[in-house]
Amino acid sequence: MMDHPILELRQYTLHPGQRDVLISLFEDHFLEGQRAVGIRVDGQFRRDGHDDQFVWLRSFQTMEQRKDALAAFYTSKDWLLYRNRANATMIDSDNVLLLRPLQPDLALLPEPRSRTSSGLVLIAVFPVDSSDSESTLTAAMTVRAAIGRAGAEHLGVYVTDDRPNTFPALPVRTDGPFCVFLERFEHAGDLTRGVEALTSTVEKVSEQPAWRAGGEYLMLRPTPQSGVQ
Repeated sequence: MMDHPILELRQYTLHPGQRDVLISLFEDHFLEGQRAVGIRVDGQFRRDGHDDQFVWLRSFQTMEQRKDALAAFYTSKDWLLYRNRANATMIDSDNVLLLRPLQPDLALLPEPRSRTSSGLVLIAVFPVDSSDSESTLTAAMTVRAAIGRAGAEHLGVYVTDDRPNTFPALPVRTDGPFCVFLERFEHAGDLTRGVEALTSTVEKVSEQPAWRAGGEYLMLRPTPQSGVQ
């Protein structure tokens, strides 16, 4: 069920040595507070190879619900008590993409609580041309199939949501559009094969009008309380 179709992909750049500080603050004080106001916190991650990077996902039911939920959280006791400590860990927190599912059945679903082992997560961000949505879908399905053959568990495929930001106190990027793949791998070797499959397949589909050159690969390790493991 696609009950939280609006997704934020948030990438933070932190001061040296501050990532674990922020993760502790986040999981001790900000997780339940966000859930209490109707925000679904889908996952938080350390980015491999980038010791100053913290990446996390949260989602909302509607743009109006997003506005109300964020207003409630950022005036809550937990945020007001710990925001200065959290903000002190950050150099930049404005690298944020506001996303929607490429189609309804490609939305990220809540992670099953029964999972006991942590995998690795790949988030791949590619620039696309929004003027040709059918071509974007065709290219995205080609890419997704290639990742699947490399051993990925598909989590979701999203594109930029270009509606006005309903909570302008927190900016979102406007340099899109982008197509974003969320994939889970059980082992590091599988992730490596997934990146190789992505790279070779994207080279082919980039010849299509909907797909522009470039892309970014976020190779992520879930934190202890991450929804996606």
